[in-house]
Amino acid sequence: MATESKKTIMSMLILITIVLTGCASVSSIKEESEESKSKPEEVKVKTELMSDVLNKHKVWLRTSSNPGRSSIVETIIVIKGDELVRYRPDQLQNNITIEHLINLTDEEIIKLFEKAEGFKYVGKYKLGIILDQLGQTTERLKLTVNQKTMTRTEHLSAFSYGDLDREKYINDVKSGKKKIYTDAQLANSDIIKHEIKGDYSVTSRPSNDEYSINMFDSFIKRTIFDTTFIGVAVGTKTVLITRTDEPELNINLDTPDKKGKKVIIEGITK
Repeated sequence: MATESKKTIMSMLILITIVLTGCASVSSIKEESEESKSKPEEVKVKTELMSDVLNKHKVWLRTSSNPGRSSIVETIIVIKGDELVRYRPDQLQNNITIEHLINLTDEEIIKLFEKAEGFKYVGKYKLGIILDQLGQTTERLKLTVNQKTMTRTEHLSAFSYGDLDREKYINDVKSGKKKIYTDAQLANSDIIKHEIKGDYSVTSRPSNDEYSINMFDSFIKRTIFDTTFIGVAVGTKTVLITRTDEPELNINLDTPDKKGKKVIIEGITK
């Protein structure tokens, strides 16, 4: 009987051990599952060169260094291959904010700036690395545009001088009864093209101006509403930003050791 009792006790002990071990395993699996749920998903940061990002994104906004929904967009830059189009609204008339552009497509943004009073410049651009005083590392990246044409859009009321009835003048110009420029004036000017579009005069002229901006290694990322903008500092008061659907994307300026195909090392310039 003693032997049978010992066997019974041993069996019970083994059974208890199995049950406890099973519970521990289930508890361990449950804890691991809960831990895995509580751990945030790892975000893989992606870094690209400024030259690559510049060509990858079509529309860039130049705005205040601390961009928000009410920041005025003073200029947009549109990249088309090696050609750059710059839209600069009349700053006295410009009330276009970042919030106005949030839900627009790139093409809709371009059309909005096409219609705004102000200037449109077209030209070829290049990117140059400006080295620091030691000539070894990037001090800044310089975007230079050789502007070939300039188009100015002005409201017809700007041409109604003196005591003219402004509304009548605008209607007469739109109907063709009056002209802003006579044929002789157009023939003796540098005007490439002049046309009336609605209530606006649109005049294109040749331009030999050079436009440049310096981009510094000060990366900015800002989410406004549900849209993420990335970009770099342009001077101390403005930034150059673009919309992205890659919130994990960061930007590095090109360097002598790592640069885009079309980026030139220009050396130190004044």
